[in-house]
Amino acid sequence: MTCPYCNADIPNDAETCKFCRADVSAEKTQAPAIPEAAPLQETPSRMGMKWFKLQIYFLLFADALSAIANGIMNLTGGASRGEIYSDFGTLKPVDMVFGVIALGLAVFCIVTRFQLAEFKKNGPKLFYLLQLAMLVRSCAYEIIGLAIIAPTTDVSVFLSVKDILISVVTMLIYIVINWIYFDRRRHLFEN
Repeated sequence: MTCPYCNADIPNDAETCKFCRADVSAEKTQAPAIPEAAPLQETPSRMGMKWFKLQIYFLLFADALSAIANGIMNLTGGASRGEIYSDFGTLKPVDMVFGVIALGLAVFCIVTRFQLAEFKKNGPKLFYLLQLAMLVRSCAYEIIGLAIIAPTTDVSVFLSVKDILISVVTMLIYIVINWIYFDRRRHLFEN
C-alpha cells in the first residue's frame, strides 16, 4: 500500500504511516483527507536515500566481513606471523585480544545495520559509535604494534604515525559526512 500523504510504501495492514505518521486506517474505506495539523515533512520518497541504501545493503555487510577476516587473521596468526611471533612474543596476546575485538565489531556491524534498516531511533547513534569503535581498534592496534616492534627494528615511526593520522582524519571526515546526512533525516528514525 502507498501512503496517500507522502507516497511511501507501507504495509497493507498499517494503521499509521511510519514515515509521515499520518492515519491511514481510514484510507481502506474512504477517500484521503489531509490532516490539517500535520506539517509536510521530507520522506524517503522525497529525500535522496541512495547513501542510506548503500550503507545498509552493502557497506555495513562489507565492514562485518572485513572485521571477521581481521579477527580470524589475528586469532590464527595468519600465514607469516610465526616468524614475527618468534621475534616479538608479546605481539601474539595483542593479536588475540584484537582478534576478539574485531569479531565483536562484526556483530556490532550487523546489529547496527538492522537498527538502521528498521529506522530505529538509535540507529544513527549506533552507526557513529560503530565507526568510532572501528577507528579506535585500528589505531590502538597500530600504536601497540608499533610500540612492540619499533624499538628493536628500523621501522620508520614517522611513517607509521603519519599513516595513523591519515586514517584518523579520513574516518572523522566520514563520520561528519554521515552525521550531516543522518541529521537531515532524523525525523525518519523515530521507531
